[in-house]
Amino acid sequence: MPAPARFVLGLGVLLAFAAAGQALASGLKLPLPGPVLGLALLWAALALRLVRLHWIEDAADGLLGVLGLLFVPATVGFVQFLGAGAAWALWLLVLTAGLLLAFGVGVLAQTRAKTPLANPTLVATLLVAGALLVLAVPYAHYAQAVQPLTSLLAPAVVALAAPLYRHRALLRRQWQALGLGGALGTGLAVAADAGLAHLLNLAPEAQRALLTAPATSPVALQLAPLTYAPPALAATLAVLSGLVGALVLPSVLTRLGVGHPLARGVALGAVAHGIGTARAREEHAQSGAAASVGMGLAALLVTGLVGLLTRLGG
Repeated sequence: MPAPARFVLGLGVLLAFAAAGQALASGLKLPLPGPVLGLALLWAALALRLVRLHWIEDAADGLLGVLGLLFVPATVGFVQFLGAGAAWALWLLVLTAGLLLAFGVGVLAQTRAKTPLANPTLVATLLVAGALLVLAVPYAHYAQAVQPLTSLLAPAVVALAAPLYRHRALLRRQWQALGLGGALGTGLAVAADAGLAHLLNLAPEAQRALLTAPATSPVALQLAPLTYAPPALAATLAVLSGLVGALVLPSVLTRLGVGHPLARGVALGAVAHGIGTARAREEHAQSGAAASVGMGLAALLVTGLVGLLTRLGG
């Protein structure tokens, strides 16, 4: 089968499992993002050989190769809290093209500069956010313009099942260390966010939004009604915390002498979720697989913590 046809077939499979995960989350009213459930369903289908890995490899590798790009529109969301006016609709097309160019500039900077600040997601976020503010383009209009791009984020999360399945033997041997590492990383992230909110004496809405920041943004959005946090703020803080974690954590792990791909991956996934997973994939294939485990564990643990607090508060 020609490569373009394999890509289209794989993308169709990934979209189907993303839709199935969303339907399952909505139908059972689960406080979990549909793409994460879709990932679990695809993993099960691969394990049962209902789906073959070569069906999805081209599409999965392609989407995961630009995973950092797909997070930029959500990361730029912080501009809605800074205020932006109306502008000509023509700028939306220009800024959509600018997003792709900005990410390309970030990739080029990363290959030439030896600094964690040369992160493609960060570079693209700053360039696009600056353009939105200077041109006074409302974020809601921009988000609508780039919707075709952001719609690929759900199948990209589902695509993480491919590297997980490739490294299933290694993950099976190391599941205890991965589970413990993911739980500790998520616990420390929740404690740090709660402590920071208390030290800074933030508004109650911000404190509640920070409670779900260690989870990926779709989880934060779905948990917002339980924490009584503004949904947009909860999602924005989750994305920004992931970006900060992806920037800071790799150098911290290096200074601490943590060099094993699995250890670095699960730490990045648990603390910096989706953006951390994209960063881990840049380091090593095993790191990327472990990061997806860490991200899934963080989503489950934060959901369980919020559910427990809700029960105690009720």
